[in-house]
Amino acid sequence: MKFYIDPPSTPIVKKLIVDDLMLQLNVARVASDNEMNNRAKKLTKKIIKDCDFIRALKRDELRGSFGLPPGGYNAAIDSIVNETSSDTYIYSRPLKIVGNTISGGWVLAIGSDLFEKMKNMSTVIQDTEKGAKLPWLRWTLERGNSIIITNFRVKFQIGKGRSGFAHMIPNAVIGYRVPPQFAGTDHDNWFTKAIIPRLDEYSDIILKTLDKYAP
Repeated sequence: MKFYIDPPSTPIVKKLIVDDLMLQLNVARVASDNEMNNRAKKLTKKIIKDCDFIRALKRDELRGSFGLPPGGYNAAIDSIVNETSSDTYIYSRPLKIVGNTISGGWVLAIGSDLFEKMKNMSTVIQDTEKGAKLPWLRWTLERGNSIIITNFRVKFQIGKGRSGFAHMIPNAVIGYRVPPQFAGTDHDNWFTKAIIPRLDEYSDIILKTLDKYAP
């Protein structure tokens, strides 16, 4: 956050005004920290719970594509939502005068290694009948549109497979890849698509919470 200060007529007045402003802002910054972070975590939980990917996990088509058994997706959704929420932080830096501006401010951080944590959660790795492990969440976060399984493809058919909605059949021509609407990479995926358009809401949390604690 930066404030531009018009040069006042008296240097002494300028210093008094600025010193008082810095004191008030830094007091409010420290006092608002806990509430600001709690509100940010709740917002992240809401955004992820309502995002297209999580909604799709509750429907037959995507569950069939990943081979998730009926009801088995609930634990996966809870893990994803809780991990992203608990790993949401707003860090503040002390405000101070640098030239004619006030430097410092707030930084939103949603887990520096969040994707690695999510990719390795047991609830998002599906075990097959043959003992293989299918890290389906990892695929959505890093494999993009690349073919993941070369010799099989998904055939949607009611009553088939672990999901009861689809199963894999041999097909060396098509292969299997993540459904395109949820195929992503580390920097462009269902998570970033959900969070980035809502960044203004985090800014709103910062401003409103800071205003609440301002003297």
